[in-house]
Amino acid sequence: MIMVGYDYVKKICLLFLIIVLMFDVNYAEDSNEIVKAQVLNVNIKQQGDIKMKIVRLRILEGKFSGQEVTCEYLPIRYLGNNYELEKGKKVIIGTDLDANGKVNVSIIDMYRVEYIKMLSIIFLICFV
Repeated sequence: MIMVGYDYVKKICLLFLIIVLMFDVNYAEDSNEIVKAQVLNVNIKQQGDIKMKIVRLRILEGKFSGQEVTCEYLPIRYLGNNYELEKGKKVIIGTDLDANGKVNVSIIDMYRVEYIKMLSIIFLICFV
């Protein structure tokens, strides 16, 4: 029976984790795509107590790459999807074509892959 040291196993596991986290993952559903986009500007439209954000985006991936689109985003204060959208930030969006061929988008989440990569590198440096 071969005995492998704990440090060796730990290094292999960390290396595997880092390699997995270095790859971007794209998901696609039928004609819908889930892709990365960059926020170009945010305007706030207020109706009574409701603050609707009108967000201008540039699609960075997929079949609509390079297109600029506008979507409405309604932040809900106490839910997990209350994102601070600012110019230059990247988001994950869902895209779809309507019956007229117009691209409809909705913001799904913030794009956090760069932050996860940085944390992984820091983790690797500290523990290996």
